[in-house]
Amino acid sequence: MKDQDILKADGSVYFPVVGEYFSEQERKKVATTFGHDESSPFCVWTGYGSADTGDLGIESEATIKLRKFFDKNPHLTQEFFNSDEAPMIFVTSSNAYIEIIDGDIVVTKDQLIPLVRYNTLDNGGLLQKERLETIVAKDLYDALPQSMLYVFGRASDAIIFYGTNLMVSDIKKFLLTLDESFKYGGLFEVKELHDNEITTFEFKIFTTCDEDKQLSQKYYSSLLKFLKSSSLEFDAKYDTLSSSVKQNLIIVKTDNIQNISTKVKHHYIVKES
Repeated sequence: MKDQDILKADGSVYFPVVGEYFSEQERKKVATTFGHDESSPFCVWTGYGSADTGDLGIESEATIKLRKFFDKNPHLTQEFFNSDEAPMIFVTSSNAYIEIIDGDIVVTKDQLIPLVRYNTLDNGGLLQKERLETIVAKDLYDALPQSMLYVFGRASDAIIFYGTNLMVSDIKKFLLTLDESFKYGGLFEVKELHDNEITTFEFKIFTTCDEDKQLSQKYYSSLLKFLKSSSLEFDAKYDTLSSSVKQNLIIVKTDNIQNISTKVKHHYIVKES
């Protein structure tokens, strides 16, 4: 029987994921790529926890709507979270005791090996429902839990370029704004490489096409322009440092996202073993 003779049921693709911080911009890209409405809450749906801590929280329809609300109201995001980026917001697990110490998420939980004040090294906080009563719609307010955990991701998600902090979250946001000619696949990795006392930073940017040297050069030029415009400190030192060692200190390669390694636990900043 030919494929065209088979009546296929309607269906959709959705992505339950854990691990990295998934911004609203990333979720919108996935939604539009796979034909979802951007407002669909469960196109990208994530929990929070790890192999170390186990389940710590899960997104619900209400907490996803709350995240989208903050994303559309950046002045409130600044007021509540001191950030331009809306965090992921979770219904907390009843099996974990969660504290926030110096901005880090610290967990006490009975597992196979009991955890006592285990520092996840993730950046976040606790949000109490009462603070939202006057700013969100009543039906959303009623659906929210009394206390929620919000997460921005790894506290150490910064690339240290010769003393200058380059934030991964800013680079992620920049790449997601590129036009379709860049064929961005939604993920990149950075490796810090050392050779003869020279440190270089290799960006591997995953695209929807095979490795392309012209595309890699296009990414290099655009990324360098962005980093210089977003950091005066970086702008002041990059060309001088590169000239002094007679090579580019940032290297950009592209690869098809289908070739991505499944062995890497935390993408973006990849440590050499």
